[in-house]
Amino acid sequence: MAFRRSRRDRKRRQDDLTLQHTYSREGDDAPLPYLDDAPWDSAAPNAWEEWSATAVWQQEPEAPVRATRRNGLWFLVVVICLGLLGGMCYVVFDAYQPNDTFELKLDWMKRDTFFDGVFVDGVHVGGMTMAQAEQALQMDGAAQHQGLDISLTVDKDTLKITNAQLPFERNTQAVLETAYAIGRQGFPWMLGSGHTPFETRFQHTQQTLRKQAHLSTQVTYDEAQLRALANSIAAERTRQPINAIIAEFDFQTRNFTVTQDMPGAVLNADLLFARLKAALDAGEYTASLAIETVPVLPTVTSVELKNGFARLASFSTNTTSDEKRNTNIRLAAQAISGTTLMPNETFSFNERVGERTA
Repeated sequence: MAFRRSRRDRKRRQDDLTLQHTYSREGDDAPLPYLDDAPWDSAAPNAWEEWSATAVWQQEPEAPVRATRRNGLWFLVVVICLGLLGGMCYVVFDAYQPNDTFELKLDWMKRDTFFDGVFVDGVHVGGMTMAQAEQALQMDGAAQHQGLDISLTVDKDTLKITNAQLPFERNTQAVLETAYAIGRQGFPWMLGSGHTPFETRFQHTQQTLRKQAHLSTQVTYDEAQLRALANSIAAERTRQPINAIIAEFDFQTRNFTVTQDMPGAVLNADLLFARLKAALDAGEYTASLAIETVPVLPTVTSVELKNGFARLASFSTNTTSDEKRNTNIRLAAQAISGTTLMPNETFSFNERVGERTA
């Protein structure tokens, strides 16, 4: 049993070792043989156990991996520290250097004129003071052209509506103040930009210089005056229809003379007010508007009179030598001549001629 255990133990040791082992005996300086050269004698099964008990097993040393990793880590730490130290030195050095760029920005922002790139009603006010900008807008031809000059065509007639008929004011001062505030005050869109307020305002002026800022003035007017103007124009353009009437009767031709009827027209004052107000609110101060009147037909036309009047009855009498009787006939005929009876009307001789005196 001891022999089998020794061979099994030897086999296990040979399988576990991946490197070549050497052995030595105490006091022996000569090169050591391999394990396969260990003494073995089948006649002496205990010889292996005696030899292995006195043998010293050695394994080749592994490479110093941990030491190499530690050296690389220390090198990385040194590089990071040097980088941080260099950055701090640069910041300190830059802080003590004169900042010419900031001085230029400060001079740019301290100006008391409009910043370049600002337009009001098409006029470039950049570089102007407030007073110069007001004068430029008053003298500019484009601004003068924006005065009220509306052309109103009613049917075939054209009317002009100017500042004389409807006074209005422009909010020039308010718009100039808004234009002057560009680059001088904060705006909601500046929040969260990550810059200082000064730098943000400076960038706003530079953006205005590149992309330009266009502002327009607006007109304010009195709606009550506009309503009164619309009513006045409507009254002038409204005319009542004229009915046809019988002017006379020709006793010789036995025909009626009928006057010509004339249709009327009505201009809607509410519609005119709405059209004018829409043009003013849209800034169309030189608009051309057209509006038509609504025709109003007469109740009695000349055609109806000519076709509706005919001899229904006649009466004649002879004159005599009685002068008074002849006078009465003449007066009665003159009073009755030309009398027109409309449908459902009643003719009264007494009402027309008058009461007789004898």
